[in-house]
This record gives sequence, C-alpha cells and structure tokens, in this order.
Amino acid sequence: MSRTRWTAVLGVVVFAVVCLGVAAVVGTAGASDAPEGTLFQTDIDADTTRMAATVDTDGDTEWQVTYRLDLGDDESVQAFEDLQTEIRANESVYLDPFADRIRRTAESAATTTNRAMSVENVSMTTERTTQPDAEFGEIIFSFAWTGFAAVDDGTVRAGDALDGLVLDEGTSFTLRWPDELRLDSQRPQAETVTGQQLTWRGPLEFGTGEPRAVLVPASEDGSSAVSTPILVVGVVVAIVGVGLAVYLRRGESESTATAEEAAAGSRPKQETGPPSELLSNEERVLALVEDNGGRIKQKEVAERLDWSAAMTSQVVGDLREAEKIETFRIGRENVLTLPDVDIVPDDDTAEGGPDDEQ
Repeated sequence: MSRTRWTAVLGVVVFAVVCLGVAAVVGTAGASDAPEGTLFQTDIDADTTRMAATVDTDGDTEWQVTYRLDLGDDESVQAFEDLQTEIRANESVYLDPFADRIRRTAESAATTTNRAMSVENVSMTTERTTQPDAEFGEIIFSFAWTGFAAVDDGTVRAGDALDGLVLDEGTSFTLRWPDELRLDSQRPQAETVTGQQLTWRGPLEFGTGEPRAVLVPASEDGSSAVSTPILVVGVVVAIVGVGLAVYLRRGESESTATAEEAAAGSRPKQETGPPSELLSNEERVLALVEDNGGRIKQKEVAERLDWSAAMTSQVVGDLREAEKIETFRIGRENVLTLPDVDIVPDDDTAEGGPDDEQ
C-alpha cells in the first residue's frame, strides 16, 4: 500500500472514529452536523475499530478509540512507518479535526441530557502490535469526557450521551468500571460481559434509550467489593448448602407422602419437586435449563420466573462466573446452556466467549 493510500485511509479514520457522537449530533444539532454517506468506508477488510470508555464513580470517563490496520506485507509496513513519521512531524493536522468533532458531540449531548460535559486532554498515538498470526498498525485517539454518565446517590447511569449509537461492522464499544461499582442492568444485552466490563459489537443499531448501563455501589456499606474468587466460593457454598437442605426436606416429604398413601389405600401418588421458596435464584434458573433439555433463552427465563431483565441478567452472570452455565447468542437473544451440553450454533449465532480484543 502506498504512502498516499495510507494518508487517505487515515483521513477516513479521523472521520470514522467520531461515529460515537453521530447520533447525539444528529438528534440535537440538526442534520447539517451529521456526516454524509456510510461510516467506515474503506476497502481494507481487516480493519477494526474499538471504542472503549472507562467510567468512574463521578460519571467521568477516560476514552480510547483505536483504529487497527492490517500490516500484511512489507509494503504496508513501510507505508505505516512513513505515516508515523508524518504524524509526529505534523500531528495537529490529524488531531485537531478529531478533537473539534468530539467536543461538539459532547456539547450536543450536554444539551440533550441537561448535564454539564466537557472533553479534555485529547491526544493521539500510533504503534505496531504483533499477535501470533498477524501484525497491526494502530492509530489511537485518547481523551477525557467529564460528565459523560449521570450519578444519583452513588448509582452511575451511563449511555444517554450516546443515545441511538450505530456500530458498523468490525466496530465494538466497550464500557468498563472500577471495583467500587458493579453492573446492575444493561440495555440491550451486551455480546460479552466479563469481569468489570461489557462489550457490544457491530453491526448494531441501538434504539432510543440505548445503549444503557446502570452501575451501583459494589457494597451497601461502601467497603471494597469482594474479590471474584471469594465470591465464586461463596456462591458455590450457598448452592451446596441449599441443595443439601432441599435434599433432606425432599426425603422427609417423600416419606410422609408414602405413609399417607399407604393409609389412604387408593390415593394416587403425586410427583412434586421441592417448594420454590426452598430454592435459590440460581437453582431456579438451573432447574429451568435442565427441564428444557439443557438449553433455554434468557428472555424465556425472565418470563417464566416473572423477573425483570436486570435481575435475570444478574443471576445468569453469577451462574456463568461459577461455571454452572454457558451462554451464546442467536441474533440479539442470549441462550443459556448447561456446560456439558454440546450446541452447534446456527448460521446467525454470534459467539459469546471471552472478549479477545481487550
């Protein structure tokens, strides 16, 4: 790839990475502020764009927008090195347009949300990264966005500044948070939820009121969150304890029922499971998955247990961390399976494994 071609591609990059503010600009500042045409118009099939925001307890965020370019041959490697030299010599030509657009986006979002916002410390870097089977050139834009999320009594509500965001193919948006917070709810369901972050991947058009993530204090008394290993052990111990109690209660109930049937003579025996009040939320979900042949949609779990989407997502997340269930996606729906159930995904199934782009 020639140096001229790389320069043209970077122009596309500067234009493309600001997609995170397109919806807010269109919604509040008028169509004249919106870019024309399709975002990410590039003929480099291997390109990907990663947008990542780390929100703190005050609602401020640190952003990185990374545009990754495939360095598949010596010519593209040399071209990228030439481009790095050019950026170092005249960075403002590439950085200033990006910074101006992000600031206008924040101003529009501030008007929409009626919340003070600002964009600070905008910078850019370039670097080469190597993976076992590929090498990439990366153009990274970084900035701080204050007031990005709303905060109310310790609860952080993120996403209204990006209402109606559109993710093109090959584009992902990741939201991260510190240990002091935990995920309470999300909309829509992210493709992956691992540790202290969740990730949506394109192609995806968020609807009105999306994306959203509600983060609450990790503990009511303000102490640090329990570490993941301890939490998992606690969940397992609780499940074993409740399971033992259910087993003993079941045996006692069956003995009583047998005696009653013998006394009644012709009274039919009724097969009943343990009372629902004796089961933990996790056991109730596992029972539904088992009764459904080892596979069930998360939405159906919420409907059958009469739970909210947020509560269902939390219980499923705990089971996934305890390795009691596995999840994958069909279209925009989460499907739960038992670990020993082999599921062959349909053609439209997106993988739900760990995020390998972090």
